[in-house]
Amino acid sequence: MSFKKKFYLVALVILGIFGSRACLADQSFTPTANVGVINDFSVSAVVNEDSSVDITEKIVYDFGEYDRHGIFRTIPVEYKIERIEEGAAENIKETRVLGSQYNLRLKEITVSDEKGIPYNFSKSKEGRYLKIKIGDSNVEVSGVQTYVIKYKVFRAVGFFSDHDELYWNVTGDEWSEPILNSSFQVILPQEVEPEELKQACYTGVPGSTQSSCLGEITQKNEVVFNLEGGFFLKPQEGFTAILSWPKGIVSPASGQQRLLWALEDNLGAIYAFTAPIFVFALLFSLWFRRGKDPEGKGVIIPRYNPPDKMTAQELGTVIDEKVDNVDLSSLIISLAVKGYLKIKEVEKKKIIGISLGKDYRLEKIKNDYAGLKSFEITFLDKIFGTDSEKKLSQLKNKFYRHIPVLKKEIYAATVSEGYFSKSPQKVRAIYTSLGAAFIPIAVLLSVFIFQSVLAILANV
Repeated sequence: MSFKKKFYLVALVILGIFGSRACLADQSFTPTANVGVINDFSVSAVVNEDSSVDITEKIVYDFGEYDRHGIFRTIPVEYKIERIEEGAAENIKETRVLGSQYNLRLKEITVSDEKGIPYNFSKSKEGRYLKIKIGDSNVEVSGVQTYVIKYKVFRAVGFFSDHDELYWNVTGDEWSEPILNSSFQVILPQEVEPEELKQACYTGVPGSTQSSCLGEITQKNEVVFNLEGGFFLKPQEGFTAILSWPKGIVSPASGQQRLLWALEDNLGAIYAFTAPIFVFALLFSLWFRRGKDPEGKGVIIPRYNPPDKMTAQELGTVIDEKVDNVDLSSLIISLAVKGYLKIKEVEKKKIIGISLGKDYRLEKIKNDYAGLKSFEITFLDKIFGTDSEKKLSQLKNKFYRHIPVLKKEIYAATVSEGYFSKSPQKVRAIYTSLGAAFIPIAVLLSVFIFQSVLAILANV
């Protein structure tokens, strides 16, 4: 390739680069009925000696010719702590345990215009964000408006083994509007030698490593970050700045305050850790007071008759707190003993002179059920119906449908007679349901219980 062609090629490349940058710088944005344009987003952060930070945001918002009521400022305040390997300040070291919650505290929030005239505003919590609604539903605005938002932040400064650090999401990344220009000023409480200040900044969508921004040390206690010339933030893009300085410039909050903050931020983890202990203590207390059988006192005298005219079915239920099939089948014998039915052994039909075995015929003797308990009456009704006799073979694959009703009545009898405060069947169902409901929750919580407990201690 000749020198002349090479020269033209290089010239075209340079022209393309600078031409595209010029087009980018000159690109204009027109507000629409739903989305305006942020002409400038300037933020000042004054770091105090007590590690709190006074934030002043100045947002110049262009509504264009459209009438609207105001804007929303969405500030991320909840973070999950992640362990990051040791490295330079630009890599943001973090020494807390993975998965713990770490929330910022925003206090003393005010909103005004550039002249200090207050705006109406309200606050709400949406997910991990604090949402500030600025404006009046009865007042419409248009054109260029300036919003000055001031607040004090606690827990914004990170304390590490060899330095302290402010990591700040300057604009947030929830804006639907483009941000044409943004700057971030950080003022420290003391002067620091420039070589001891380390800085970094990032632009773009969350997690982006793009760095279309620059930080400049303007004074020994001041650093200003700006977007690069011609660069702007698209909707849902943000601007983040990081500044670290030597230890001893600011002081952390007291250990007691940090502990309270950590506990507040991790209430879910605390509940996950303490809930099983509380449930165990509660159930143990219930068992100790009501579940233990009373010890015998003095000489125990054997009794050869059931107490309080209890039936065999009730006795069997009291012994093991269950109505077993043996308890139900014993009804046939006990009712025969009481003279309400007879049991006769009969042969089944013969086929070609061969007996098919033995069967039993139940014959009802009495129709007056006075003196019987409800489950005994139900038993007789379900066996005989309107008949006076019935073979056991006739009840096969039919009588089982009545077993739940009989069990329910036997449990009810033991409760009404004072042997149980509640039906053992219902109590078992309640505790089984509660246990089944808590199993998946317990499995999920157990995954991070130990990490969360360690995180609480690490945050102190």
